[in-house]
Amino acid sequence: MSNSAARAGPRLVGSTAAVLRRALRRRDGRTVAALALVGYPLVYWVALGHLSLGGPGGVETFVVSDPLARLVEARSPFSYEPVARVVAGPVVWLVSPLNLLLGVLLGGLVAANAAVGLVSWRAPRICRAGAKTGPLAGVLALLGGATCCGPAVFFLIGIQATGALVGAFSVLVPLSVLLLVGTLLLAGRGATA
Repeated sequence: MSNSAARAGPRLVGSTAAVLRRALRRRDGRTVAALALVGYPLVYWVALGHLSLGGPGGVETFVVSDPLARLVEARSPFSYEPVARVVAGPVVWLVSPLNLLLGVLLGGLVAANAAVGLVSWRAPRICRAGAKTGPLAGVLALLGGATCCGPAVFFLIGIQATGALVGAFSVLVPLSVLLLVGTLLLAGRGATA
């Protein structure tokens, strides 16, 4: 690896962080990031069936007998068994720490992309990114975020998906992460060019 290639990686990460900081300095960037950071994990958990309405009312908690063993049991790729159930009024939350972590991680990436996308589109000079960076980051944030919840979308709209199609979604969580990180790096690269 050449010296210039070894220095390019940290420079790209630094310029990406700078673009994100500039986007979050604006009120519109902070607002869209906050909405995505709160909204995306909620939608993700609803899509997994871990957050729902229709509880019996009251407040109730239940923890499985061996939560540490259950913590890493996978229902399907990137979907883990809950270790507790929390009911608060009509809200039922099946607590799965790994799904909680995945939802927040993906929500953070969607939030960062949404902030950079909006600010790059509305005020490209602030982020010092190319004029096309904003719409691209916005579209990829939506696509990257939506790929994780694909099976739930099929279920919600009543489409019978074949097992092969539903099985394909096991690669979509890592693909989402790659798309979302790649889009942020693209915004950073555009800022250094």
